[in-house]
Amino acid sequence: NDVNPYLVEEGFENSGWTGLTGYAQNELYSGSYSGMIDNPNTFVKNAEMDEWIDIDITEPTQYTFSVWVHSNGPSYRLSLKMKDADETGYATVISDVSGSTIDAWIKIQKTITVSPDIKKISLRVRNNGNSATTRNTVWFDN
Repeated sequence: NDVNPYLVEEGFENSGWTGLTGYAQNELYSGSYSGMIDNPNTFVKNAEMDEWIDIDITEPTQYTFSVWVHSNGPSYRLSLKMKDADETGYATVISDVSGSTIDAWIKIQKTITVSPDIKKISLRVRNNGNSATTRNTVWFDN
């Protein structure tokens, strides 16, 4: 039985994200590109997946979401956004995982139980900002 455990596996090789300040070839975990958010301010800057992914589950189901992250200063966050069938605006529920390790690639991840009323999911990455230094960039990969 061949099962693909990934709902999203595009990484940052192609477009598909709104809010990235660029795609980097010189700072990446694997592949050819990483997604980059440069943020020389104290406020947060987000990048969001362009598409919502439909899911159809009939019982509570565990999902693990993750990203490889490299920061040269700012802290960062990965969020799983979820919508129920009636939600037409923003997310019904959001689950986050964050970190602050700098100058190394690390994987941040979280496993959550998603209820059957959730029908769409999407991801968001965040650079929390760092105006105290010229080291303002967070790269995301895979």
